[in-house]
Amino acid sequence: MSNSISIVIIAKDEEHIIGKTLTQAVKMSDDVIFIDSGSIDNTLVIAKKFDVKVYGLDWQGYGPTKNYGASKAKYDWILSLDADEVADQKFVEAILAIKLDRSSIYEINIATYFTSKKIRNSILSPMWRTRLYHKEDHDWNNNLVHEKLTNINGKKTQKIRGTIQHFSYKDEDHQIEKLDQYARKQASQWIIEGKSPNFLKRNFGALARFVKHYFFHFGFLYGNEGLRHAVNEFNLINNQIKYFKGLKG
Repeated sequence: MSNSISIVIIAKDEEHIIGKTLTQAVKMSDDVIFIDSGSIDNTLVIAKKFDVKVYGLDWQGYGPTKNYGASKAKYDWILSLDADEVADQKFVEAILAIKLDRSSIYEINIATYFTSKKIRNSILSPMWRTRLYHKEDHDWNNNLVHEKLTNINGKKTQKIRGTIQHFSYKDEDHQIEKLDQYARKQASQWIIEGKSPNFLKRNFGALARFVKHYFFHFGFLYGNEGLRHAVNEFNLINNQIKYFKGLKG
C-alpha cells in the first residue's frame, strides 16, 4: 500500500452486498476493521472469508460504533465506509495514490442505487460526504444518526476522485424497513437532545424531502424506481414525526 490508511466498516445484515464492499476495501488497505452489530444473516460468514479484522459490538449508534472501529485501527488515517458502499476502480486508484495532508479532511462522492438501479447520479447530483480523516484530530460525535466529525473548523476540504456506489436497498421492502428504523432512531435522537421538530419540519418536511429526492436529485430521470424512492423518503419524515410524538407522550 502506498498510504497508511485503515478502513473502518460497520455492518448489520448486509449479506446481499458485503462481499463486493470488502473485495474493494482490501485493495485499498491492509488494515480493514469490520464491526458487526448483531447480524443474523450470513454477513459475518462472508466477512470472515476476507483478510479483515472482525469485531462484534452491540449497536451503540453510528458515531460511537465508528469511533470504536477507529480505536482498533493500526493507522492514524481512517477511511469510514458503510457496509453497503462499494468503491469503484477510480476511487481505489485515487486512495492508493493520494498524498495525505493533516491540515485537510477528505470527501467522497456517493452515487445511490435502489433495487440495483442508480437513482442518484454522482455527476448530475453529487453527494459529497467527509469520510477520510486523521483520528488524532477528529472523531465522530455521539449521535445515533446524522453522525458528524468533530473539530473540522479551519480544516481544508479535499475531494477524492472516483465514486462510492451506495447499494443501500436490495428491494423496496428493504428500503421501507431501513427507513422505518432510521425514523425511530431520529425520533430518539431528538428526545435525547431535548429538541422538537420545528413548525416547518412538522408541516412541510415530508413534502420538502420528496421534492429534494425527486427533482433536485434528478429522481424523475430514473422512472418508477426514482418515484418510489422519493415517496418512501416522504414517508420517512412523516414517520419521524409520528415516532417522536409517541415517545414524547
